[in-house]
Amino acid sequence: MIFTPAQTTAVFRQLIGDRKAGFAFLQRGEEGAQAASRFKSDTALRTYLSEVSAKVLEADPTATERQHLRAVVSECRRLGQIPERALRTEFMALTERIGCGLLRSAPPATNGSAPGQR
Repeated sequence: MIFTPAQTTAVFRQLIGDRKAGFAFLQRGEEGAQAASRFKSDTALRTYLSEVSAKVLEADPTATERQHLRAVVSECRRLGQIPERALRTEFMALTERIGCGLLRSAPPATNGSAPGQR
């Protein structure tokens, strides 16, 4: 099945709604969508995540960059962000189910050139 541009637009409008900032794809359920929709701009979301990182430093002045990153990623997940790996895995499974999984099983080029080149 091939979607027209109008159908594709309708799908994204349903998924993204009137959100102007935040994550493009959210976890299923209302909790993530409500949490992420409280930010009116990307700047507001980034400011909030900076505050999360500052709280880590406040709690532990010796916190490493990795600890800051973990705290921010954890908060993003709480807000409904989907891990890229999960999105990619679901997309690949979907393409397999609808018969578009041929891209993954394309034979490699045998003469060292890219597919379709001579």
